[in-house]
Amino acid sequence: MLVGLLGGSATAAIAADSTGRLKLEARIDGRVVGDGRLVIDPARTAVVEITVSNETGSAQRVRTVRLSGTALALTFFAYDTTVPFEVPAGETVSRSFPLDLADLGRQATGLLPSSVQVLGQDRAVLAEVDTTADVRGSVWSVYGMFGIALVVLTLLAWLGALVALARHRLPANRWRRALRFLPAGFGTGLSAVITLSVLRLVAPAPAAELPLILGAAAAALVLGYLTPYPGDAATQPAGDYYPGDGLARDGFPGDDSLGDDSLGDEFPGDGDATDDLDGGGYASALASGAPAGDGQGSGRDAGDVFALAGVAVGGADFSGDDGETVDADQTVRTPLVDELLPHPPPDGSR
Repeated sequence: MLVGLLGGSATAAIAADSTGRLKLEARIDGRVVGDGRLVIDPARTAVVEITVSNETGSAQRVRTVRLSGTALALTFFAYDTTVPFEVPAGETVSRSFPLDLADLGRQATGLLPSSVQVLGQDRAVLAEVDTTADVRGSVWSVYGMFGIALVVLTLLAWLGALVALARHRLPANRWRRALRFLPAGFGTGLSAVITLSVLRLVAPAPAAELPLILGAAAAALVLGYLTPYPGDAATQPAGDYYPGDGLARDGFPGDDSLGDDSLGDEFPGDGDATDDLDGGGYASALASGAPAGDGQGSGRDAGDVFALAGVAVGGADFSGDDGETVDADQTVRTPLVDELLPHPPPDGSR
């Protein structure tokens, strides 16, 4: 397998037993593999030359020679050629063969980490040498289209995050806002790696790609964390009694999954109160004590209203139509009553 290294330094892979190792030297079109960038022109048939030295204590059989290129842990091209031969212990054997790379231009372009390997009978890697290949392919190749797709997806991710920011639709929680920007950061790093590779500036080796990807992701995370709160007191939805939670929409913070009831609902947040007593009905009940319609053909006076709500006002007791009495000393004041009362309750109420 061809595994690219930034700078194109050569390494001799070792297929070892207890007494030694195999060494591989390779040339493509007369250029030493591993000595700087290896230019590969798909328009020409390449001539591959390999030399295998057996420093082990037993003969080694070579079955296949492989030329391949990878990026981001993905293999974008691989050419296997069957060249069976045996390397006796302590000896060196050379072989050469032509390699047709005509379709390589449709598979990759730019700088890619690459390698030449020799495989044994069980297709295990016996030895390899690494380099950085400069493939003179088309931008419309599989690798080029992969980069274009990454750029498009990254732009869409940024567009979605920035539109949500402009429309104050980001989550109220800072970490959730940070995570909203994280995919765009990862996409930016990946796009940069592929773009630099296609432009033949930097090969996508781990030494180069990891700092770019992680750095871009971290920058996007910090940017999302530092974005301003998506709203203020003037833009808080009606019924959101806890400014800043970004969740409440129907009278009880955090129960927005239960339905979008209005502030004047008899039971805020019940999800079924579609025709309950509205704010005007409450005001009428408070002002005169007269029955107020709840939109269902039944009348409710102030006693019913606050008996149902579980509250009492001004220290007075209220009695509903069913004769049930609510004692002010045993009731708890709710945010709903805070909105309806013209004056604060006397001391002692909560």
